[in-house]
Amino acid sequence: MTSVHPRKVVWVGSLTVLTAVLAVAVVQRIAVLIIAPVPKAFQFPMLSIEPLVITAVLVIGAVIVFAVVGHMATDPIRTFRRMALVVLLISFVPDVIAGVSWGAGSWPPVISLAVMHVVAWAVTVTMLTRL
Repeated sequence: MTSVHPRKVVWVGSLTVLTAVLAVAVVQRIAVLIIAPVPKAFQFPMLSIEPLVITAVLVIGAVIVFAVVGHMATDPIRTFRRMALVVLLISFVPDVIAGVSWGAGSWPPVISLAVMHVVAWAVTVTMLTRL
């Protein structure tokens, strides 16, 4: 059994949000360079700050969930990791639907968006459960 200390959640959570947003920004910039030109249907999510804003909001949500799980679960780290993995897998559904719906040219940006999901998940789970 591992305990989650509420005071640590505040500073680790804040650092987690910042780190996840920065990591997603790096992946987004690299993806735009690799995919250029970005297909018209993907210009908004690939060229805007939308992925960064959504990452910040969802990681803040993950920090809140982590704090609640840390207070309620008998094994909070394991419980949170499992929950986060399920959420990650669900987050791929819109990407797969977009890739299938919009054809072969959509897969490079779809895959880059999925990589952003994985990066945000990895940063969030690693930082919250190890720090």
